[in-house]
Amino acid sequence: MRSIYSIGLFLSVLALGACCKDRPPEPPAPAAPLKADAAVVVDKEKPPAAPSVVDDEDADEEVTDEEITRFAKHHYELARTAYHAGKYQKTIKELKKTYLLDRRPLLLLNVARSYSKLGDHDNQIYYYKKYLALAPDNAPDRAAIAARIKALESNTADSGDTSFLEVAFPTSAKSSK
Repeated sequence: MRSIYSIGLFLSVLALGACCKDRPPEPPAPAAPLKADAAVVVDKEKPPAAPSVVDDEDADEEVTDEEITRFAKHHYELARTAYHAGKYQKTIKELKKTYLLDRRPLLLLNVARSYSKLGDHDNQIYYYKKYLALAPDNAPDRAAIAARIKALESNTADSGDTSFLEVAFPTSAKSSK
């Protein structure tokens, strides 16, 4: 169980760009002016509602693993949709949010593959190496990733496999009924 404050801290750090200090922040998209007769549109990319802290008595309230998994799934789905739409910067941003909530090494491969699509070999190598450091020793793709890193470092690599890998999240007891 993690406290609500630790989840808020993770998301705050991400929002401030602390995970990417060496990269300039992405500029915000310009907002379109609203017309007086415009219909209200619900934002489909809005994350699930976070538990709110009302007063100090709720300060000890903890966020359940199920809630954290729900947030991770939400950001992963946004990343997958962005990847298939060719929006690789957004894919990377959402995958990093997912990884902050659920540290699955396979997510790092998707980040590396997204950087590959952008032609950013330095970040691609970084995330492949991070994957190898965290993946189990018996990971079936370990040798292929090591060879890919070697080829990228020697500038002899082609685009390689850049397909988006599916990550399975645990299902909650409530949703399996």
